[in-house]
Amino acid sequence: MKYEGLVIHKTPYKERDLIVKILLRSGTLTSLYFYGGQGGGKRKKGSQLELGHMLSIETAPRKSSLDESMLVAKEWKLLWGPEHIRYDYKAYYFLSFICELTAKLSQAESEYDDFKEIFIVTSNALFELEKSVKEKTFSLDLQIFRYLIKLSQALGICPDFKHCLYCYEDLSESGLLFFEAPNGGFSCQSCHQEESLSGEHSRHLQQSALKTLQTKFSDELDIEIRNREGKEFFHYLCFQLGMQTQNFKTYTLNFN
Repeated sequence: MKYEGLVIHKTPYKERDLIVKILLRSGTLTSLYFYGGQGGGKRKKGSQLELGHMLSIETAPRKSSLDESMLVAKEWKLLWGPEHIRYDYKAYYFLSFICELTAKLSQAESEYDDFKEIFIVTSNALFELEKSVKEKTFSLDLQIFRYLIKLSQALGICPDFKHCLYCYEDLSESGLLFFEAPNGGFSCQSCHQEESLSGEHSRHLQQSALKTLQTKFSDELDIEIRNREGKEFFHYLCFQLGMQTQNFKTYTLNFN
């Protein structure tokens, strides 16, 4: 059986082996056992099994000593891998965040491809991250914000950026608007609750999100994003998905 997908998690096993979670093109996950996956040995072979690497994998028959659900990788080939991200620690933090969030979102391998948008968003985010570091245009806050907005769209939980949660007023007609992450959207000046992002920051988040949704990953996005917008929107995603920010190991590495 052949697979193609992204390495999003790996666990060392024994001296040189690895158990690796692969995000398939269908947007689902599969775990594979790689003999000698850590590299090294007499030939001092390097490992291609790094986070964010796109691989083509051919599996072998299962080993009786392993879990019956675990497939063994017989051969694997690197299709694409970032070369510059590792030299920028903030970019690597972001790569790790993408992989951790993807691992929590993706389902086990399935015959359906209903989750393929997750793969598309993840692969596009990693490609553009590598490109921005290479071209020295990388901005952590902008990359995080764009990724989270695109991901929410792919998951079908993007908030309504154009209308009030309560009265459905056109937000462009409202003097102030307020982002209420726990309630899943924006409120106008007349309806807003006390626990919400301030009006100034909410307007900036809304306008930046609309511009983000109108552009492709490969398009230049001329907006100024602060860490606060990305952090607030990640809290919104966590609330919608039933997750807790404190359960993310990479949270404090990417958000102030």
